Amino acid sequence: MSHTVKPEVEVCESEIHRSELYEKCNKNPGHLKFISPARFNLDCLPSVYRDQEVLNFVNALSDLTVLISLNVTSKSRPKFYPNTKVPFPYYDVKGGNRLRFGTGQVWMVQKKHKKIAINGGKGFGRFLNRRVSYGVITVVTAAHLVYDNAEAKSVVCHLNYDSSDEMLSDIASLQGAGIVGANATRDKCVLKCVTYDLALLDKLMTSSAKYKSLCRSVHARYSQFRESKKLTVVVSHPHGQSKKISVGHWTKRHLMDEENENLTSYSYTACTCPGSSGAPVYTFGGEGKWFLSTHLHMGVTDKGNQSCFCWE
Repeated sequence: MSHTVKPEVEVCESEIHRSELYEKCNKNPGHLKFISPARFNLDCLPSVYRDQEVLNFVNALSDLTVLISLNVTSKSRPKFYPNTKVPFPYYDVKGGNRLRFGTGQVWMVQKKHKKIAINGGKGFGRFLNRRVSYGVITVVTAAHLVYDNAEAKSVVCHLNYDSSDEMLSDIASLQGAGIVGANATRDKCVLKCVTYDLALLDKLMTSSAKYKSLCRSVHARYSQFRESKKLTVVVSHPHGQSKKISVGHWTKRHLMDEENENLTSYSYTACTCPGSSGAPVYTFGGEGKWFLSTHLHMGVTDKGNQSCFCWE
């Protein structure tokens, strides 16, 4: 990374402050190009992509997009991105507890089982082993939003926050349990969350399977598409508010280095705002081979909106 990236994390005084920041936004006044999931339809897509399968794919991606909130800034945040003099976000406030919001995507959903010892009561022996089912969910986001375990354990992933009519406190959520992996160079973080809500787990497993199936078919259909303006879709939570979908096209494919031609970042025209950091960015017609590749929004450069570096 040789250039400065302005992160698009929304930093708030309180949850109530989010609405004021949304209304006073200078980057996208009125947010006219941000579309709620309920209003997103075929007419929202460019004519050459106006296909039911593409619409189904965007809806499936939206279903897995989460609002991330946290209020811990790790004391271990570096001053610069690795091997650069590019400032790493929020180093100057490390150790603080300012509330901030960004976006992420549910990536992997697994049902697991374990045995726990419980008091068997009189006549049943001292302890019984009980088999308990639970879910482990991984969520991908930007490393500048969630840097390490200290921050991850303060994370709340709010699911299906799709309408401004909903109260954030009423939305199903997942609590962060730690970091599976983080790479500041690529600006990518993988969070681990755990749930014992099996109904929620089943819903996430269904959504994940649907997304992967559609991702495979859309990639096969559009990976070699010759349209000059190749579609880009971003699903995010601008200003920590309800979910929005924005569409545009990608303008440039960047390589991290010449030895890894499939480790890439994209520049694109799809609208983003503070709160969009870590949002899934799907680029149609890229040159990657992996059908499940989804980039994540990193921030704004002098060349426009840009994603983090991901394998594709």
